[in-house]
Amino acid sequence: MKTISVLTVIFTFCNIIFLVSGCPDPIQPPIKTDPNVTETFPEFLIGSWKADNSRWGLTFDHEGKLTSMVHHGGMTFLDVSQGILEEDWRDGIKAVYILGTQPIAKYDPSARELSIHITIEHYQITFPDGSLEGSFEDTLAGPVLPDNQTWNTVWRSTGTIIGAPVTDPNDAVLIKTETFRKLNPEIIK
Repeated sequence: MKTISVLTVIFTFCNIIFLVSGCPDPIQPPIKTDPNVTETFPEFLIGSWKADNSRWGLTFDHEGKLTSMVHHGGMTFLDVSQGILEEDWRDGIKAVYILGTQPIAKYDPSARELSIHITIEHYQITFPDGSLEGSFEDTLAGPVLPDNQTWNTVWRSTGTIIGAPVTDPNDAVLIKTETFRKLNPEIIK
């Protein structure tokens, strides 16, 4: 009986010491990063870019953050960091768009490739006799030409409409090319 009591006391004491002192942090493996992607956003990419053949317009700051945007669907986000856009259209139609995480562009100087992923997590357009809800995801990626004023992209867009039947997920994917031109020093409005 004494042996069990002594072992219980030693075990309890060790647990208290362990709990009070805490655990050492486990060794974390280093985070893998792409050595070609820069941490600083190049000066020549800062500013506004407008698409030649769609409504797209994007403005990047010195960190590569998207600060304002005209989405291909026509929505104009003057301050992307707010994450929400409410619009009153004509005839009682209202729309609300909620962005996902603030988009940050990535630039690979060795390939001269600029890319950005934009998520509209949820949208709702309310009509006098109903509503439409869904989401969008857009990726724009491609080379910036040596003139530093032209960005040729492959634009991949997926969207959903809540309640709409989807027979094949590939039916909801749009893939096309789009060329952007740098606007100096204008901001997209």
